Amino acid sequence: MNKQRAKEILSTYMKDSSMETDPEVQQALDLAESDPELLEWMQLQAEVDPVLRDTLSDIPVPKDLEARLLETVRKESPTVASTRPPRRLRLVGWGIAATLLVSISTFWFLRQNEDIVQNLQHSVSGVSPDDFSHFRDGMAYYINDVYFRLDHITKDLDSIESWLSNRESPVYEDLPDALTALDPIGCKQLQWQGLDVSLVCFHTTDGRIVHLFLLDRDAATDSQFSGIDAVARSSGLETAGWVSPSTVYLLVGSDPSVDIEFALG
Repeated sequence: MNKQRAKEILSTYMKDSSMETDPEVQQALDLAESDPELLEWMQLQAEVDPVLRDTLSDIPVPKDLEARLLETVRKESPTVASTRPPRRLRLVGWGIAATLLVSISTFWFLRQNEDIVQNLQHSVSGVSPDDFSHFRDGMAYYINDVYFRLDHITKDLDSIESWLSNRESPVYEDLPDALTALDPIGCKQLQWQGLDVSLVCFHTTDGRIVHLFLLDRDAATDSQFSGIDAVARSSGLETAGWVSPSTVYLLVGSDPSVDIEFALG
């Protein structure tokens, strides 16, 4: 089974968990366990699908949508009209296409365009990570409420360090042994309140994720990261970190059940 086929199967499985006994589903799940990129894809779909589905369900459907879609398809695909199926099946097919085409195409387009998805989420919720004055709260909100994709996927910490350094993004120095013992997933470059931030993700031993955020200490004010060494919950997630002479470090669990204290060293 290749990765694309696994994604097709897992997409269906995530909509209908009763399929777990299906041999193909089990094979796709096994592949995801051994493939960090596929596992991350699966987690991201689980996070973003409900958000997009709820958002799209609130979009009113124009009364003339079906007619406009039919006309567009006829113009763009003249061969469709030349190979007509029986009338009853044709009506059923066009009805389904007209009902689903806009929402499905918009869904897939948004999922492939992170900035658009984030702007959509911001417009719906009226909140963004920049609205939080403390680094802890902004990054916890980012993990819990913002759809994102990693920029660089790798299990190699040296490769992550090099990727971040080449983009002049904050880079880690000595990390706690408990953290480096985990399997890296990859990294991302982002901004918070105009400041460059690095995100590095690790798999825990039970398959969950610990997120490490890095911020240049000199670029931030003390009030933006004060008390960050104390374990606390923000946006329902456990958070804590430490500060070196050059860098602010923040750990955030991927969901409320993730305990990040073990990784503090």
